[in-house]
Amino acid sequence: MKLSSMSRFPLPGFFSHTQKQSSLFSSLRPAFYFLEVAFYCVIAWFSIRFVLDRASFPYLPQALSYLRYASILFCFSYALMASETKKRKENAYEKATPLLTQALFFTVCADYFLIFSNYYLPGILFFILVQNTYRRFLSAPFAYWFCSGSAMMGILLLASRFFPIAFDFVNAFSAFYGGCLLANLLYSAKKGPGWFTLSLTLLLLCDFHVALGHLFFYPSALYPSWLITWTSLTPFLIWGFYLPAQILLAAHADAQLT
Repeated sequence: MKLSSMSRFPLPGFFSHTQKQSSLFSSLRPAFYFLEVAFYCVIAWFSIRFVLDRASFPYLPQALSYLRYASILFCFSYALMASETKKRKENAYEKATPLLTQALFFTVCADYFLIFSNYYLPGILFFILVQNTYRRFLSAPFAYWFCSGSAMMGILLLASRFFPIAFDFVNAFSAFYGGCLLANLLYSAKKGPGWFTLSLTLLLLCDFHVALGHLFFYPSALYPSWLITWTSLTPFLIWGFYLPAQILLAAHADAQLT
């Protein structure tokens, strides 16, 4: 399968869409952008307040978790509405749900486990399903994708022999996920649409800060002060990259490869 000509456009046009779109979807897109930007600004404002005065807002992290999850649910709801509206317009009820909408469903499931529970492994496995859905969207070879994830898992195993890094199920599958994300990003940079490459880049920056945040679990006596400060801000930087990526994906939920 090849990318359609409409899929290949420069980054300044990454908010463009394919030709066949429903008028309802187009009319609701500005409202979607507005509400998600409002979510983003509220989350950013409360995050800054918490960083500046943690003692006065002890329950703010929990409130931020609900706000963040609500924003992801809204992305999925919008994408689902867009895909179903397009099916009705084209009288194509037998068509499968678009891959990006499927990916957002898996994202909602993954975030539930990672935000509201201590069951991290199911969340990571759902995120691997997300990356596999992205691979299918790009029509990237499965062997290339799987070998990239396996190679990253092997690197973690080797590193665990020399550094105090646990090679358990959570870390192993996290490394596999990271390799799959990197493989999708490199493939998209070569053959994918610009907006999708940008989304994956934001996700990679998000996951970099997830990994950076794990430095809290290791002795910090040898860390420079700037790294300690940076690490303390990772919970907010993670969502600073993550939410815009999901907004981009949801806004292009009807994008198809032909």
